[in-house]
Amino acid sequence: MMNHTESTTSSPPTLLRRLGRLSRFLVFLCTAGWLFPHASTEGMNLTRIQNDHLTKKP
Repeated sequence: MMNHTESTTSSPPTLLRRLGRLSRFLVFLCTAGWLFPHASTEGMNLTRIQNDHLTKKP
């Protein structure tokens, strides 16, 4: 099971952060995921999503 620590910063995304994320995503698309392979899952709590999915199955 993956252990993931939550980020302690809860500041709203600034314009600079949004531009950085957008540029990483564009590089991700242009390189077919070779650079920044987790650009599409940034900020997501994948462990929580997986645990929720596993508890919903009978």
